[in-house]
Amino acid sequence: MGNAECFQVYINPYDFGRRKNWQLFLGMVRGRTWRHVLLPSPHKPTGEGLTWHTVHSDTEDDSEEEDSNRGEYLKDP
Repeated sequence: MGNAECFQVYINPYDFGRRKNWQLFLGMVRGRTWRHVLLPSPHKPTGEGLTWHTVHSDTEDDSEEEDSNRGEYLKDP
């Protein structure tokens, strides 16, 4: 029995919508603005580059809690 027979719709766990995806890509989170994108700034990037937030994450900007929730981000969808 395949997906077509079960009528299940696949939801991409990394699709936050067009606007939010661009904000995350450009690093415009936690009060950062276009100034941080256009001009050099000493801010650190979001995350550590090995795991990413998903639409199933509890909060959008919980990077301070990533170390304690690391296993949550590594689960397969």
